[in-house]
Amino acid sequence: TYNALGMPKEAEHYFNQSLALVAVNINNASLDNLGGSMMGMAGVYEKREEWPRARRAAQDAYDFYTARDLDRGWTSSLTAKAAMALSKIDLKLGNLEEALKKTEEAVSLFESTSGSDSPLLSGAYKRLGEIHMRKEMWVEARGFFHKAYQLEAIKDAFDLVEIVIIHQSLMDAHLGRGSLQRPVFKTYFRTVTEVLKRVKSLKQDGNTGAYYKLAAETFVLGDDCKAA
Repeated sequence: TYNALGMPKEAEHYFNQSLALVAVNINNASLDNLGGSMMGMAGVYEKREEWPRARRAAQDAYDFYTARDLDRGWTSSLTAKAAMALSKIDLKLGNLEEALKKTEEAVSLFESTSGSDSPLLSGAYKRLGEIHMRKEMWVEARGFFHKAYQLEAIKDAFDLVEIVIIHQSLMDAHLGRGSLQRPVFKTYFRTVTEVLKRVKSLKQDGNTGAYYKLAAETFVLGDDCKAA
């Protein structure tokens, strides 16, 4: 909570307290809190942009959850979330291959623990798009951004701001990268149309107006001016 409120010093204090308590009172209940405290510390260091420390904390959390999975004999979404935390930091540090490896692992874990249409996969596909953009693998990046877009369109917790970010990332993977390949944009029409249906049911404001504009541009790029 403190970290989310922009109070990393206070957050670090309580996470350190938690880690210290686990060290002197090891039991199943306290161990359940250990990985979460490690992840919390990674978040604190990330807020401070102390990336090497953030990576060490995220690696500790990942190692903890991986070892626990092996002991229990099954995988968990917590391991996937730790892998995502690692991939985010590795992407920031420019460790693209490590970021790719951990994100692909997270996708596999999310699919096995939550299903192929899990909303948790949206962030992972978005991350894969970002990694492939950095690797200048534009076609692959588009595919992953589109997958993230499709999942965001059907999520119960509809987040228009996140959808706009993913939409713009998808367009960035197209525009300025040679020919427009207009027929490809038609493959996005169904997703854009699904989002439009939900946007129309929202309170109409600047955010909804911005999406209407983005949607119209997509239809124009796909040579469907009537839909626009």
